Amino acid sequence: MQAPLSELAVYAVVDTNILLHHLEVLAQFVDDVERLTIPVIVVVPGAVVLELDGQKNREGLAWFARRATAWLLEKIRERKCVKGQAQEETCKSTGNWKIQERGELSVGDMYNDGLILDCCMYLGRGRPTVLCTGDNNLSILCQAQGKTWVNNGIYCSTNWLA
Repeated sequence: MQAPLSELAVYAVVDTNILLHHLEVLAQFVDDVERLTIPVIVVVPGAVVLELDGQKNREGLAWFARRATAWLLEKIRERKCVKGQAQEETCKSTGNWKIQERGELSVGDMYNDGLILDCCMYLGRGRPTVLCTGDNNLSILCQAQGKTWVNNGIYCSTNWLA
């Protein structure tokens, strides 16, 4: 069971590339959120965990993936402001983000982008949600759904906490 969530919290959903290439920034952000008790919950979509698992044996990314996974495990165990996506936290009619819907295509990275966006859409039903990504294609999908994203550390919307 995950830690109880504040009703006032903003969700910050992180993409794989943030964990791989900007872990120090994310770790400092999480430390600040915890120290200052800011109502932010960092959410790691299940698809991101799967992507990290796939990267752990890839030359050039293995060390980054393993480092990110170790950090995530530590933070999720603490049950403070970092949590993983539960299987039922989805907009999919299957009620489980891991189960494909009838006719749903599961092709490469775009499928995972769709799963990450689904996580954002689900969380965004109840409270402000922002996607943190460096992936331009995922940013396009996010924008098409009217959601806010942070790309390469630049806030793309001034009202994402509203």
